[in-house]
Amino acid sequence: MKSTEQMLSAWIDDELTSEEMKAVSAAVQNDPVLQARAEALRSLGKFLRKESVEIPVPAERMAADVRRAIRLQESARSLWIPLWARVGLASCACVALTALLIPSMMNGNKPVQQTQIESVNSGLSGVSTMVYTDYDAGWTVVWLEGAKLEPGS
Repeated sequence: MKSTEQMLSAWIDDELTSEEMKAVSAAVQNDPVLQARAEALRSLGKFLRKESVEIPVPAERMAADVRRAIRLQESARSLWIPLWARVGLASCACVALTALLIPSMMNGNKPVQQTQIESVNSGLSGVSTMVYTDYDAGWTVVWLEGAKLEPGS
């Protein structure tokens, strides 16, 4: 429902149906407050129409505004990524991540022989020994620290 101000303004501008026009006209004739408000709205409208000034815009400025609007639309359109492209990119990322993770998970299921370091007694006085075995590479290294070995021994 319209307010009293809206109804008065629409009545002054002849924007109401014929029934509404008649009802508002009767209300304004019977109420001095509404008559004063209607007169104030009429004089405000006359003042605004009299004082309104059209400001001419130079053709160069109008053309520049149009070019700017076109550039803004094109830049906004170029940044927009359609939904199907976003879904596709997300799917590719999931596939790539899965391809990277599956082999490492598969290796986790088979037993992995770890490198072991053992200390043994060589029976030589003043010599410490250490044995290093790398099962993946298939070799073993034995260190004798502090041993004085002669060539051919």
